[in-house]
Amino acid sequence: SYEIKNGAKADPNEKPGATSVVQGPGGVIYVTANSASGSKYYDLTDPTKATDPAYGPDPNKKNVNEFGLQNYWANSVEQQEHVRTYVKVSVGTDSLTVQDLVAGTCASPNAAYELGNVTWCGPNKGALPARPVGSVADSVTIHVPSTGNGGHPGYPGYPGFPGFPGQQFGLVDTPQQGTSTNLR
Repeated sequence: SYEIKNGAKADPNEKPGATSVVQGPGGVIYVTANSASGSKYYDLTDPTKATDPAYGPDPNKKNVNEFGLQNYWANSVEQQEHVRTYVKVSVGTDSLTVQDLVAGTCASPNAAYELGNVTWCGPNKGALPARPVGSVADSVTIHVPSTGNGGHPGYPGYPGFPGFPGQQFGLVDTPQQGTSTNLR
């Protein structure tokens, strides 16, 4: 998704599909991965305010997904290739990278394709072959803004966490820096 704050885009100027964004105070980025088992896929739909007035189309008319449908207002990227994927999260001292990695192809085992629950597989509605296993389907890096004083990344003037007065807010300031976690 875009960075969302109070039910709206935190930065109205953020462009769709940005691979690098700066975290703003209080904003949240939502990532939904595809099926890791290959048993169930949900096709993309064209948003209409008649279906859900609060979750209509993106006012940026250029934000169209691979099906030629307009994305929902909250979705920076939408794609569906009917292949298994999983999410890899890499943590740094001033950034967090989330990658959607390909875990399968159109070949067996791809239960939904094999059983005929979906009739195509791969990018552009199956016009292109599925990406190789391990390739990146999508990626975003979320950066913490700099304080501008050469110190610890964070928000200028942010008072810190309760119980830790004076510390700047950052994504990570722990020994886990540089580690990755695969979520399946």
